[in-house]
Amino acid sequence: MRVATLFISLSLIPLGATLAGAEQLDAVRARGTLICGTLGLFEPNSFQDPKSGKLVGYDIDICDEIAARLGVKPEYKIIAVAARVPELAQNRVDVLTANFTYTPDRAQQVDFSDTYFVASENIAVARSSGIKALDELNGKRIATTEGSTSADYAKAAIPGAQIITFKDGPTAFLAFQQNKAEGYAVNILSLRRYQEQVETSSNPIDILPQSTFDAPFGVGVAKDSPALKAEVNKVLHDLEASGKLDEIWDRWVGKDSNYGLKRTFKVAPVSGH
Repeated sequence: MRVATLFISLSLIPLGATLAGAEQLDAVRARGTLICGTLGLFEPNSFQDPKSGKLVGYDIDICDEIAARLGVKPEYKIIAVAARVPELAQNRVDVLTANFTYTPDRAQQVDFSDTYFVASENIAVARSSGIKALDELNGKRIATTEGSTSADYAKAAIPGAQIITFKDGPTAFLAFQQNKAEGYAVNILSLRRYQEQVETSSNPIDILPQSTFDAPFGVGVAKDSPALKAEVNKVLHDLEASGKLDEIWDRWVGKDSNYGLKRTFKVAPVSGH
């Protein structure tokens, strides 16, 4: 009877959860899927293809590669920026491939893989404002996404600025375009996309040349899952050694994309990690 009771109790555990102290890698393999938390709104990292309706992007390709090399299927869960750490810490996702920048505070709560992406953080201003440098934003408002490191980097770079946050990137950018803020802070890829979208509008924007930070992205992994973290790191290093990571980079942000950025980083432990 005690065995039967235990079986029934275990069967009621949600698919995305594990017992306390259990290794998440075992749950992934038993389930046959890798649940990747991703943002879904940030082109070119994770966004909905307008033709197919499917999630695509740099982070999606990384999720797919990790799943394939673990011998399971990828599953994507769209989450908010501020929900990334809670979703992972509570085992509602297995990993985060979600524009997840390393910070010491986050590293106290979850683990980071080695770096698989680096993007500079920048600030955009209305072209009509005449603002040319970061220090000209002292005393002014800067819009950004709630729970993002963009807010922290902007505040550190411009201590006198007022940082106002919104639930997601598009909402923050809309507020900026509606003159509710004099600046908009996010990574350079998102800024270039927004710049292209509004170039012919009545309110074009400029990107200030000085970055607030060069942000390393890691795959987020739960603290109690060292085996899963080790497997993720092995996949990332294999992708680099095979040239596959260069292919993914070129497809989304490099020579085959609208961004034309050159990859200058190597897969390595995140700075300060």
